[in-house]
Amino acid sequence: MSLKRLLSLFLLLLIHLFIPVLLLIWMSFIKNVRIVDFFMKTILTGLYFLLIYFSGFWGYFTYYLRYLFIILYSILVARSFFYFDRINSLISKSNPPHIILFIEVGLIFILSYYIYISLKAYSYDIKGINLDFPFNNGIYSIIWGGNSVVSPTMNRHYHHSLYKKIGIHDKTKYAVDITKLNGFGTSALGLLPKINEAYSIFQEEVYSPCDGKVLKVVNHIHENIPFSGIYPKDLGNRILIKTSEFIIMICHFQNGSIVVKEGDQIKKGALLGQVGNSGWSDQPHLHIQANHIDDSTSIGEGIPIFFDGKNPIKNTLFFK
Repeated sequence: MSLKRLLSLFLLLLIHLFIPVLLLIWMSFIKNVRIVDFFMKTILTGLYFLLIYFSGFWGYFTYYLRYLFIILYSILVARSFFYFDRINSLISKSNPPHIILFIEVGLIFILSYYIYISLKAYSYDIKGINLDFPFNNGIYSIIWGGNSVVSPTMNRHYHHSLYKKIGIHDKTKYAVDITKLNGFGTSALGLLPKINEAYSIFQEEVYSPCDGKVLKVVNHIHENIPFSGIYPKDLGNRILIKTSEFIIMICHFQNGSIVVKEGDQIKKGALLGQVGNSGWSDQPHLHIQANHIDDSTSIGEGIPIFFDGKNPIKNTLFFK
């Protein structure tokens, strides 16, 4: 098992399972505590669940768990009010140690800050464009999406070290990564499986989100082993589609699956190819971005994308 995959597994379990379960257990002992403790537990736990609700990676576990934690938290908060009079009677007891109170207040500020950063992903400083959704057979989720300039917790593209290094971060700042969910609400069978075929979106047919001319096709790059940490520093098998106003780049197709050629005039809904795991990609998914046209052939600054009028923010679901 690679170090990258091992670390990813540990962080996913810690953030999405161990900490939430411990917080729920902590909340269950809400009775017979001071009022200060009551509010600190309620606020801290609520802020943590709100943060991971927005910015968590639920496709790796199950989207059902995302909603289950919120429901369980709400039940425990409602249950705690049955003890409120009892808590109120303890108000004369001594307050918690200053150091504990200081840590709790600090954690509240940190969690609130990251929630604020996550919510900023919904705002754009320029007008976006509307595209057709490139899939039509299932439930799809957004891995990364939104304004990555101001919200790295929701979209990593602008702050990605590779994109910064090769100077394309300004072109990818509104890019969107898409995966597909199975009946269990997960993107794959198992937790970070090492086989591309285990991912629901692998070999999924991709359709053109717009009318335009095929400007460029790359169709010869082999697939990666998921989460191996060994990826070519390239955008993978990809298609560039030029319209009268912008260029659409769609990346990470399966090797040899692209069915259109450079110079083709295509319409919305035209079959383009199949999803793969090529280029700088740790799992099968589709990367799509829109850009201004710098000149007749090159892409310029990124443009926000909407699919069928819907804002594709991280963890947004599309039902097709």
